[in-house]
Amino acid sequence: EIHSRLNEHRLPTGASGITVKTFHAFALSILSAGGPHWTFDPDAAARFLGDFHPGYVGSTGPLDRARELLSSPTPAPSRPRTGASSPAATNDFPDGLTIAPALLEALALWQRERRSIDFPGMLHLALRELLIDGELRMVLRRRYRWILVDEYQDLNNSQHLLIDFLASSGRLFAVGDDDQCIYGWRGADVSRILEFPFHHPGGVHLVLGRNYRSAERIV
Repeated sequence: EIHSRLNEHRLPTGASGITVKTFHAFALSILSAGGPHWTFDPDAAARFLGDFHPGYVGSTGPLDRARELLSSPTPAPSRPRTGASSPAATNDFPDGLTIAPALLEALALWQRERRSIDFPGMLHLALRELLIDGELRMVLRRRYRWILVDEYQDLNNSQHLLIDFLASSGRLFAVGDDDQCIYGWRGADVSRILEFPFHHPGGVHLVLGRNYRSAERIV
């Protein structure tokens, strides 16, 4: 849809040269570049727990949340961050299995060996690649000189870290509405859009005060 809109505006190059992806699709493109094919498996975490902790049949929710919030690996932040603390030491499984960095490390290795990926794993493994591969970071930063993120108020910590890896100050354009944050259950932190200039020095707020979408009766 976005590609179609770009073509409708008759840009000099149309939509070519512009990458339009969801966070998960972009993360998967990082993992797939020049390597073997990945197989999407929504039950990858459950299969891993079956191998790592035989007999476990409970929910993988705590493990999924830990990866989405990115409890590990976490690079030393260059700017202060707000929001909840890492779930690594607090979100344990009902039977006492602790989500420690070693567990997430084992899961990452398990997925890489089997080329088996699920949605939380896409972000988690892509961030691992960016964390350890400085050349990859530079290649992507040169490729994507300007980055626009829509629905910025709904980003969780791992998504913010992905953006931080790719965009230096002055190269990021964030669009969002702090009144429409609906993914707090997934780790979204509305303070990140409210404090955008603090997290990105030199950034400014541009308030769109006129509603072009809704009829006068709704506004």
